[in-house]
Amino acid sequence: MTVRHEGVRWWFALLALVGCAVCVLCVVALSGAGHYFGLSSWAGIALVVVGALFPLGGLGFLYWVDDGRSEDSFLVKVLCFVAYSAVLGLAAVSYTGAEAWAFEQRGRWTEATVVGYSPPRVVPGDPPTKVRASCALETAEGERVRPRLPEGRGCRDGVRHGSRLDVLYDPRGLLAPRATEPMDHGVTVPVLGGVATLSGFLGCVALAWRWETLRVRSARRTAARRGRESAAG
Repeated sequence: MTVRHEGVRWWFALLALVGCAVCVLCVVALSGAGHYFGLSSWAGIALVVVGALFPLGGLGFLYWVDDGRSEDSFLVKVLCFVAYSAVLGLAAVSYTGAEAWAFEQRGRWTEATVVGYSPPRVVPGDPPTKVRASCALETAEGERVRPRLPEGRGCRDGVRHGSRLDVLYDPRGLLAPRATEPMDHGVTVPVLGGVATLSGFLGCVALAWRWETLRVRSARRTAARRGRESAAG
């Protein structure tokens, strides 16, 4: 009996490609949701962690299906390492880049007037809490800019009541205003997403090829053993 290597089935390759693409899109959506929707820093970081851990579910499923059969497959390990490294970078870049995208969609530049200044202070407690400086701003039309301008975004030393600052703000009040352009990652997100998708897809295909190779070897050994048993009998 001849046992042939059937290669990788097209439906498995298509399923792997779609699965990797969906994982990458989920990472981008979850990691970017914090800044885009103006969530708290802790909520945004939590979504980044969830997004970064999301593809681990797929890797865990493949490991469960593989059941240790491909432990000696160096190529599969390298491709999975590359894919997940790209996913971690994608999660971090999506988190910081989402703010730039949100400001690009709805942000406005204005010459704002400082109508209130809160200096940095330490709130007593156990442990003491350090509160950074912040500025209350108002546009030339008399509209209050919300939320307040944080210290790290332009409310610096020397800014006092009546000072004028050019700031980029969100009319919906979901994003903290800033006095500088947000960091634009340009093609970083699609490049990292492409690397994660391609390496993950190739890892799945290499894994399936490895499974088929092991199946063929096992079938051939079984056929050879039965042939010897028949000849001896």
